[in-house]
Amino acid sequence: SLGIIKRQAYAGTILSYLGVIIGYITTAVLFPDYLTTAEIGLLGVFLSYAYIFAQLASLGLSRVTIVFFPYFRDRNNNHHGFFPMIIGVALIGLVIALAVILILKKVLISNSHDDSTLFGQYFNYLFPLVIFTLLFQLMDTFNTTLFNAIRGIFLKEFLQRVAILAAISMYILTWVDFNRFVMLYVIALALPGVILMYYVLKNKEFSFRPVQSPLMKEKARLMADVGLNGIFIGFSGMIILYVDRIMVERLMGLGSTGIYTTMSYFATLIAIPSRALLKISDPIIAQSWKNNDLAGIRDNYYRSSLNQFLIGSLLAIGIWGNIGNILRILPPAFAEGTYVVLFLSLAFLADMMTGTATYILANSKYYKYQTYYILLLVVLIIISNLLLIPLLGLTGAAVATLISKVVATIIRHQILYRKFKLQAYNA
Repeated sequence: SLGIIKRQAYAGTILSYLGVIIGYITTAVLFPDYLTTAEIGLLGVFLSYAYIFAQLASLGLSRVTIVFFPYFRDRNNNHHGFFPMIIGVALIGLVIALAVILILKKVLISNSHDDSTLFGQYFNYLFPLVIFTLLFQLMDTFNTTLFNAIRGIFLKEFLQRVAILAAISMYILTWVDFNRFVMLYVIALALPGVILMYYVLKNKEFSFRPVQSPLMKEKARLMADVGLNGIFIGFSGMIILYVDRIMVERLMGLGSTGIYTTMSYFATLIAIPSRALLKISDPIIAQSWKNNDLAGIRDNYYRSSLNQFLIGSLLAIGIWGNIGNILRILPPAFAEGTYVVLFLSLAFLADMMTGTATYILANSKYYKYQTYYILLLVVLIIISNLLLIPLLGLTGAAVATLISKVVATIIRHQILYRKFKLQAYNA
């Protein structure tokens, strides 16, 4: 399993950094030069809402798939009907999520800031975005449980960014107007999910044909329990990840959100190596818990914590050390977000300090602990944003994120140490 993690983590990291180069051209060079801060903010808010509502629509299915698929794995028997069951539940979740968006429409688009009316004009694009974001999440999780995380990484981190670069290039060349550009942007975001679904069905790993399985009945109650916790964890996790952009938009307008979104891109570069590692480790950790392989989990925890902390520290120093160069390539308005880079870099570094701790806890018998502390973090990050954004502006949103990440890291570490005597760093 360590061999799988290493091979796919290396390949995933290389693909992610190729995507970073393209993302840099798009996010740091072309968007600031050819789009207004409000237009950049619109794209950022679109993404934030799409991820949050898609996570709500998934009804915890990603977690259910990672935890339970090792028990259902049987290609000759259509994996005991796991795929049609997941798709059926996802469709119910999607109807609920889209209904919630419709109900909340007036609340979401109402804002005292003039530039935020732009979000109202393009609001309906949120519906296809949520549908295709959910599709990608489900298909990507299936591929990951089949120990093939690379395809999803390639499509999301690389191909999608190439498509976005093509869209902005067409806008710059005046081949399309801003309306068409937004449409192309949404299509670019939809592509990975559609292509991944094609591959899953083409490889005949799953079919839509329902299977009567005693295993499904046996595990149904426990799966529902894990799914319910998965809803809280996934939905709350997305709020923690994206609420800063949404609250900047609510409190400061789309223009400020555009600055915040652009500056946060530089900080997210720190987390790139960990994304591939965590994604690949998740199903392998689930399999290790099934096999009661605590020694393998301990080794994974220690190695991932040490490696991520070292790599993250070097990247954080490199990015903050070049903040002057970053500001030189951006229009002057973006200087307002200088310290967003610093505090978000520290936030991502705090997250990386305990390696795969999130997935070790999420796949263990104490998975409910994660629900409790994440709900606490949601309250903490919303309150800290409400207090700090009026006080410190864009920097306040980044500080609020840092506080939540540090608290999460401490709590995770303590739970794993007290329950399993797992230690991130050997003395």
